[in-house]
Amino acid sequence: MNQNWMIGSAMAIQKIASSLFSSWFGSLADSWEAECRVKNMDIRWNRGRLLVVTLGLGLSTVATLMHSLGSLWLSSYHVNGNEDSQQTSVPMLILAYHFFLRALYATGVAASVPVLDGMTLAQLERDGRGTAEYGKERVYGAISWGIANVFFGPAIDKWGFKTLYYTTMLSFIWCFVTFYLYAKSNQTPSSEVVIDDAMRNNNTVGLDGAIEYLEESMRLLHVSQKSCNRNDQPTQQKLGLRMILHMISQQQTPVLNLSYIAALFMLWIGMSVVENLIFLFFEFLGGSNVLCGLTVAVTVLFELPIFHYAP
Repeated sequence: MNQNWMIGSAMAIQKIASSLFSSWFGSLADSWEAECRVKNMDIRWNRGRLLVVTLGLGLSTVATLMHSLGSLWLSSYHVNGNEDSQQTSVPMLILAYHFFLRALYATGVAASVPVLDGMTLAQLERDGRGTAEYGKERVYGAISWGIANVFFGPAIDKWGFKTLYYTTMLSFIWCFVTFYLYAKSNQTPSSEVVIDDAMRNNNTVGLDGAIEYLEESMRLLHVSQKSCNRNDQPTQQKLGLRMILHMISQQQTPVLNLSYIAALFMLWIGMSVVENLIFLFFEFLGGSNVLCGLTVAVTVLFELPIFHYAP
């Protein structure tokens, strides 16, 4: 049985699931963030977004680990003599199981990556750096991505794809601890703590220091309230859809606008094919996983200056 359609179908299901749920998870993150509890000036920054990111991370982790059950299922199917000597076909039930896991994995990624970008932008605003610094923050992610793929290439060649199951668990634990520390560190002290500290500071550094301390706390509260009220504004997904509909409805330049949308659509088709199938092509040519990892590292080298200098 030709397996090419299986690979293409799995990639298509993953892309469809990501497209369907990405906007919904973004709206959910905005909604949860807007409902953040403001009691006695106790502001927990990005708590709603963190919950959505953690949910997505958990879904994608479970989906990845459950692939191991499918592999055991397929191995048992072959051992029981249900396949010919070549063992090239996959039972439809096992194939449907893997398709479901790909959709679940893509759903988790759709909940994590866009919302994580929103968290980064919100943190940049809080730190007073501005959203133009977003590219410089992406530099660290690109470096980590390149290093990880250089490691995974030889690791998969030596120990097989089972390596992914162990590293997935370690990555989930590491991210969960990181999110916990981030949530704990990004909160404004309560009003009672602010006043008590100000009174204690008044005894040591004077009244001016206490007043300055309170003013800074009130500034942080004002910024946090603006962040929580962003849900009243249209989400970026809704704005993007409205922009496309507006471009289509323009009577002066409808052909030009439709041509732009069509060109963008075709561009993403090409990017999707290259991004998803390039490593399969390398494998077809006889390339190793080490080579695939190195190609990612080369890509990262070109990304670094773009992320650093682009606004």
